[in-house]
Amino acid sequence: MSRWKTSWVVMANVGLMIAILAFVALYSIYEGKDNYRTQVEHFVNTTVAMERVTES
Repeated sequence: MSRWKTSWVVMANVGLMIAILAFVALYSIYEGKDNYRTQVEHFVNTTVAMERVTES
């Protein structure tokens, strides 16, 4: 292989790795926010349920 082809392959691999890392980081942030919303919703539902139990 020529030096030009080798450097092109290396650059393509580095670009692909950067794209994958960016995707994983963005997905992780999205899932973290979704998990937080789910926990807050669960807390609110539990609080409302306990409030109804104590009223009875």
